[in-house]
Amino acid sequence: MKKNIIIMLCAISMLMGFAACKSKKNEEAGNQAPVYAENSEKVNPLLVGKRWKLVELNGKPVESTEAFLLLDGDKNTVSGNLGCNTFTGTYGLKIGNQIKFSPLAATLKMCLNMEIENELKKVLEIADSYNVSEESLILNRARMAPLAKFELYK
Repeated sequence: MKKNIIIMLCAISMLMGFAACKSKKNEEAGNQAPVYAENSEKVNPLLVGKRWKLVELNGKPVESTEAFLLLDGDKNTVSGNLGCNTFTGTYGLKIGNQIKFSPLAATLKMCLNMEIENELKKVLEIADSYNVSEESLILNRARMAPLAKFELYK
């Protein structure tokens, strides 16, 4: 009887261990941004390798902020400043100007005004498409009004 209980406990422990490994693997896979689409040669070169300064957030002008965004085209990384804290993450692009950012890692400085910072972080979490020209980058969600507008640093 004791032997059966010990065997059962060992089996349950092993199953729980496997489930934990599988759960962790799935969790890690879910936190990654999608990779470039199969037609990556069509990615607009105006988008990557440039420093984009935040000028509008949720339809309101943003003045005197250090917030900016930089998309690296070689490594699919995104970095910048949320207004006070710096951040980094990854992004993926798909055909049709679709974009998806991974969850961002940011420094944790205490800042006086966190409103812009918190809103910008939310925008980066929900944005799923973009429009880009030589002078501006706009992040959107579905068919809603632009979430954030950036201008090229000069």
